[in-house]
Amino acid sequence: MLKELNYVIITQLILNGITEKQMIKASDKIQDIFWRCHRINQKTFSNLCSEDQSDSKFIDCAIDARVEYIISEDGHLNPDLSQHVKSKYNHSVEILSAYQFITRILLSNRLKGKFSS
Repeated sequence: MLKELNYVIITQLILNGITEKQMIKASDKIQDIFWRCHRINQKTFSNLCSEDQSDSKFIDCAIDARVEYIISEDGHLNPDLSQHVKSKYNHSVEILSAYQFITRILLSNRLKGKFSS
């Protein structure tokens, strides 16, 4: 999974013309995030992803872990699902592509102070 994530992130950064300095900054923050990850025991079984039921597990774990973001390139995990999660489970989760996550979240000042650089 980590190898796939690195490939997706690097590909998206290159395709979208991100600078080397921004890539290094994003890479450092991503490493910090991985150190904070932990295993989730799935308790929710929502079947919210009707296009591909096997993808519902990612939504379910996001609900159980109360995460803010799902980072995915899977078209079945689309931003519209966020509204269903909010209305059914009273939890806000934003579904972003790797590129959206890097440019909107990691490279912005929103996480300033949350992660060491």
